[in-house]
Amino acid sequence: MNDIKIVPRFIIDGKYYTIDEIGRDKAQEIVVGRMDAAFDRLGYERIKEPEDTSDREEKHAGDHDIHTGVDSVSGA
Repeated sequence: MNDIKIVPRFIIDGKYYTIDEIGRDKAQEIVVGRMDAAFDRLGYERIKEPEDTSDREEKHAGDHDIHTGVDSVSGA
């Protein structure tokens, strides 16, 4: 059986990028912006600002083994 990997991709100006290519901060900015817009349309209001994660160690976003539940980078 082939390994299946789920790798999130972002489309920016028609080109596909992984989190590793755009960086965690840019990915977080995109996701938070999209989530805020979606929740605004539903009538929800943000009561807490997103946590600043820029000081955290950046790790590879993919390669999580769905069969064992182990991330190939962190081992978690």
